[in-house]
Amino acid sequence: QSLELLKKAEVATETDNVPSFRRRLSLRAATFNNLCCYFRHRGKLNAALQFAERALRIEQRYKDAEDPAKTHLHYAVLLSMAKRHEEALEHLETAIAVLHDEEAASDEGSLELGTGAGLNPVQQQRREELV
Repeated sequence: QSLELLKKAEVATETDNVPSFRRRLSLRAATFNNLCCYFRHRGKLNAALQFAERALRIEQRYKDAEDPAKTHLHYAVLLSMAKRHEEALEHLETAIAVLHDEEAASDEGSLELGTGAGLNPVQQQRREELV
């Protein structure tokens, strides 16, 4: 049943179904991330990798992605599971760099670097997961 819902979400995020280009890409990347998690949980590593790669392509091509650090983390986990550790490390480093950039940009005047003060709750949670 989960896969059916995710496949419906994939169809719902096709070009004709979401008039806002930016919103459609955001939803599409999130759907691919969710499909990646679904297949990883089911032990289907190749399918999970394919969906993670699709999400990454969207997020790299269109810089307005909602959560590129999470996508890089998903992909890094999958690459590590596939024994592609050097590539996994590159994506972990990218995720950390994205989070540092977000932290630095999220209110440079009042942000206490290193403590995470000034971050919104989602950013704070991501920071805590990586630190």
